[in-house]
Amino acid sequence: MPSSPRPTGRPRKGASSERRQRRAAPVNLWPRRIVTGTGLVVVVALVMWGLWALVNLGVQAWQDHSNADFEPSGAGTHLTKDGWVGANGVTTVPECTPQDLHVKTVGAPSVNVGAGQDLTVTLENVGKSACHLLFGAYSLQITSGQDTYFDSRACQDRDQSATPLLLRPGSAWTGTMRWDGRRHDGCTPVDADGADGQDVAGPGTYSALVHVGETQVAGDPVVFDIK
Repeated sequence: MPSSPRPTGRPRKGASSERRQRRAAPVNLWPRRIVTGTGLVVVVALVMWGLWALVNLGVQAWQDHSNADFEPSGAGTHLTKDGWVGANGVTTVPECTPQDLHVKTVGAPSVNVGAGQDLTVTLENVGKSACHLLFGAYSLQITSGQDTYFDSRACQDRDQSATPLLLRPGSAWTGTMRWDGRRHDGCTPVDADGADGQDVAGPGTYSALVHVGETQVAGDPVVFDIK
């Protein structure tokens, strides 16, 4: 007897998996990556902009504070090389601050016993505006080791209002301070042997310091030898 033909409607083995593979098209991830990358760039840009804005605000606040500290009360509206100019056109010259001045002191590197020391003091206005000061407010101190041989801050007759100065930006003035080479108790001459004479500072290494009030200026002291 001839065999019955095999049904033709039954799907072949593996046909369904082939169809699933054909339907499962590959996913294109590049658009998603582009969007994510763009978002990160925007976030970084916003953070950098925020930091820049904060720095600018801090700098502006510091400048405003500095100008407010420098401006005399009720003096003016803007600063020029001549001083603060008020709304009425009147110019007010401010007092020099330590930041406005560069102080340089020069003295002889060595002197003879009893000759004393002449100290040259140069005041230069390194600020943006003219300013005024009193050279009489500057004082001289001479030391050797732990001993003080002279200190003009202790002089009762010192005129701190002497020698008024007006310095324009970039200009300088030079004056002289002198020590007579003898020992003093502050400003009073010392006569240790009671012979109505002053004790002369002996050979050694000495330092000359310049002060305004209690503040030392001009950086390092001038060091010199007495021979």
